[in-house]
Amino acid sequence: IVCGYGRYVPPSDGREVEVTAMPSVTLSPNQAIDIGKMPPMAFEADQGFVVTQMPEMVLAEGQKLAIGELPRMKLENGQAVRVYSTTALATKPIIGEGIAGQVLSLATQKAELPANSSRCHVLVKAGSANTAPVVIGGGWSLAAGEHIKLETTAALAFAGTDGDTIEIIEVT
Repeated sequence: IVCGYGRYVPPSDGREVEVTAMPSVTLSPNQAIDIGKMPPMAFEADQGFVVTQMPEMVLAEGQKLAIGELPRMKLENGQAVRVYSTTALATKPIIGEGIAGQVLSLATQKAELPANSSRCHVLVKAGSANTAPVVIGGGWSLAAGEHIKLETTAALAFAGTDGDTIEIIEVT
């Protein structure tokens, strides 16, 4: 720790004092800084800082926390972000950038659409000339010509009569 003693006398002609450099500061284990007592700081346009850990925060009744901007993030498989709100959240629908269509034919009373992680949603229509309903996932029946929109990236299993068809449009 560097310390000293002195007296600061501000300039009398109105000039400002500008601190251009500060020594690096290293905290010992279990040492803390009360950021509530820190002076305002300004950063250059390309300068930044990284917060690696924050203490638990409790907001008082009526207090609000506003986050203006977050950096771009990528979540790993299995990670999630939970958002809680007392008011409805305004969301923007997912809009795909491409589509792919195909017709699946039931053989041995089944057909499958493979999983697709880039899929936004899939439109499924039972063929108009089908002789019996097509069952999706073991429980949802589509009569001939009936359709459904499913917002899933998972594989879809179909069951029904051999030769019947399922029309698929995948939005990716």
